[in-house]
Amino acid sequence: TTITNIQDNVFVYNTTVTGRVFADANGNGRIDPGENGLPNMTLQLVDDTGAIITTARTDSNGVYHFAAIQLGDYSVHVLTLNGQTLTTPNNRPIDVTRGMDFNNVDFGVRLAQRGTIGQPPPPQPGMQPLAPLPGQNDLRQLLI
Repeated sequence: TTITNIQDNVFVYNTTVTGRVFADANGNGRIDPGENGLPNMTLQLVDDTGAIITTARTDSNGVYHFAAIQLGDYSVHVLTLNGQTLTTPNNRPIDVTRGMDFNNVDFGVRLAQRGTIGQPPPPQPGMQPLAPLPGQNDLRQLLI
């Protein structure tokens, strides 16, 4: 017998993964009002052998999208910049067993703390703050 009524791509699964990378100001791992998406963050889709399948970058709202993912076990990772820490797990498993979509695979990021003008950052335990070099003005005195 000859089968003639099967579509050409019957075993192709076009799974998508979407989510958002957001500035998690309070560090609770959830998107709260006022916590905006982070643009230009890089994410990786990694297979179960550790190979990077593809990468994506977040848009101006912190949204990313992976498309045309086939059957298999994957994970999504976000690459953080210096001083950034994640408030959510950085290994989000994606188990594709059939055509499906994974939405809201979100990542919270705490941004690096910045010092306030006129206030040097506090010294680390056991360390002394640096004094100005001879002949230099102390910036703290100039701002008072």
